[in-house]
Amino acid sequence: SWDGHRTAIRSLKFSSDDSMLASTCKNELKIWNTRSMKCIRNLPCEYGLKCLFAPGNKHVIVATKQGNILIYDLVINEMIQKCIGHEGEIYSMCLIADGTGIVTGGADSCIKIWKFNLKMIDDIKQLCITLKKAVKVQDEVLAVVCSNDGKYLAASLLDSTIQVFFFDTMKFYLTLFGHKLPAFGMDISSDSKVLVTGS
Repeated sequence: SWDGHRTAIRSLKFSSDDSMLASTCKNELKIWNTRSMKCIRNLPCEYGLKCLFAPGNKHVIVATKQGNILIYDLVINEMIQKCIGHEGEIYSMCLIADGTGIVTGGADSCIKIWKFNLKMIDDIKQLCITLKKAVKVQDEVLAVVCSNDGKYLAASLLDSTIQVFFFDTMKFYLTLFGHKLPAFGMDISSDSKVLVTGS
C-alpha cells in the first residue's frame, strides 16, 4: 500500500501512459509514480472532486467542490490557472474525444465545454482553458462522458435520467430512463456503441 492522504480521497486518474497517478482530497493534489509507488508531487489544492491529465501528461486539471477549475503544471510544480467553472460543486469532468478540451458538469445544472489554448505567462506559453459553450439542463449534473467518435455527450442527472446530446451542436438527442436512483458512474465503449451506467 502507498502512504496517501490524511483525509478521504475524492478522485483518482492515471496518466495516458500509466506512468503516473493523480489523487485529490480536500486540500491537496498528489502525483504518484506508478513504478516506484512513491509520491513525486504534493501540491496545495482546493477540495478536488475530479482530476485528469491533459494530453501530454505535463498538466493535471482539478475540478473542485468550490466550483473552480485548476490547472497545474507538473514541470514547474505550480498552479498556472484558476477559473470559475460552475456555481457550486463540479461533480464531473472528462476529456473531449479529440483531446482539444474538457467537459464539466455541476451542481448548477449546467454542462460546459472548455477548449485548450496556449497563453503567454511570464514569457512562457502555458496551457489554459476558455469556455466554448454552456448548456442548462433540468437538474444537477453528476457525470458526463463523450463518445470516442465525437458524436455524442451523455450526462447523468440527479433526477435519475441520462440525457444524450449531439456533441457538435449540443442539441438534445434523447433521454434514457431505468434507474431508480441517480447514476454516479457512466462510460461509453471504445467503439461508441454501448453506454454503461451505474447507480
